[in-house]
Amino acid sequence: METAISYAQEVLSMSGYKNADEIAQKLVLMFSSHSFVITKDLAKDIGLNVRSHEDYKDVWDLMRLWLSKYIFKEEITHCIRYALPIPEKKENKREAKNASAK
Repeated sequence: METAISYAQEVLSMSGYKNADEIAQKLVLMFSSHSFVITKDLAKDIGLNVRSHEDYKDVWDLMRLWLSKYIFKEEITHCIRYALPIPEKKENKREAKNASAK
């Protein structure tokens, strides 16, 4: 269990969650099986940022295309890891641009 919690904390932290430890604990310990379906409302209750798939239509189309190439290939395991990078704040970009101009 500790390995699963540690991995979840790492992915959540990389995705910008300040409360990664709390969310990781809930994700790993709250559910009776790996196949348990986490609804949008439950994800929000756990503390995950939930947004409509419509906000990322192009990204989902690309992900579906990628998955379609592997979904029916026989393998012992399929491991898909996906984490969104933390976007830089506009202020930081401006500061960096100003600093490099000096």
